[in-house]
Amino acid sequence: MREQQDLEKYYIKRKAEFGQLAQEYKRKVFVNSLLRVFVFVTGAFLVYYLSYSTPLLLIAMVSSIALFLFLVKRQVNLKATWDHYNALKEINEKELVFRDHAYFDFDSGSDLSESNHPYCLDIDVFGRGSFFQYINRTVLDPARTKLGRHLLENSIEGIEDRQVIIQQLSKQNDWCQNFLAEAYSIKTDVKESSILTWLHDYQRIASGVFKFLPIVMTIISLIALGLLAGGVIAESIVMLVLFVGLGISSMRVKNVNKAASKMAKSHHLFQQYAKLLHKIEMKDFDCLISGDEIKTQQPSKKIQQFSKLLNSLNQRNNILISIFANGFFLRDIWICSKI
Repeated sequence: MREQQDLEKYYIKRKAEFGQLAQEYKRKVFVNSLLRVFVFVTGAFLVYYLSYSTPLLLIAMVSSIALFLFLVKRQVNLKATWDHYNALKEINEKELVFRDHAYFDFDSGSDLSESNHPYCLDIDVFGRGSFFQYINRTVLDPARTKLGRHLLENSIEGIEDRQVIIQQLSKQNDWCQNFLAEAYSIKTDVKESSILTWLHDYQRIASGVFKFLPIVMTIISLIALGLLAGGVIAESIVMLVLFVGLGISSMRVKNVNKAASKMAKSHHLFQQYAKLLHKIEMKDFDCLISGDEIKTQQPSKKIQQFSKLLNSLNQRNNILISIFANGFFLRDIWICSKI
């Protein structure tokens, strides 16, 4: 009984602390939003009234843009921290509900049930008031599905390893809650299953000679632009190089468009998964969750790089990128080769 009371106080305390921090960052987000509006209006005012002096005008424009971009980036970080503390508050609220055995409105896992399973229905593995509903703390669909599969396994293989993992995680509540809060931030319309299907069926766009053409085209373009700047060649030569590059890009534009449509909403999901993996990599686990291999390979960095490539391809709708970057450097083909 004493232990249960201490546990209740623990969750109540954490709920109050994170609720207070969430309110604090909510105010910071609001203030930062007002500052952005103020900087924008002030910048426009200065540009209008300093138009008589080019040096002052340039200083005002550069300063305003730099400060505005800083506030935009700060807004993103503040919002992320606000969401994180809100998630931690919600996690502790749920734990209090679970402690009072009033969890019947949470995910029951009914869709994971199997009618022909030897014990699934007999011992209420899924459904209202079920074992799944009581122990489930998953946030992401793949984790939820995997938990359901574990409960349906009629096998003792790996049970001892799981017991070791559970015992260790039970002593790492702060880390577990922060990990869950990070998972709460993953919000996307793209399903992991559809991404895995796309990755499995992906066909190379920049294969063979197209893998090396961006390098060759970049060298030719830089030489041509350098010669143009030095007055050695005419603009028509540079335009010819540009049109040749656009012609090469057009040979793969259909495949690039198809790939880009699949990747359009995927980069954020990969970015968020990279953060989750990084948390595991940085944590010293004695059990099978982590080890020297994962720390050496650091999959989070590889996935983060992959996410950046997908995001770069999303920026191809910019007219400057579409025309000049593809014409001179075959940018889309180069990015696809990296992907």
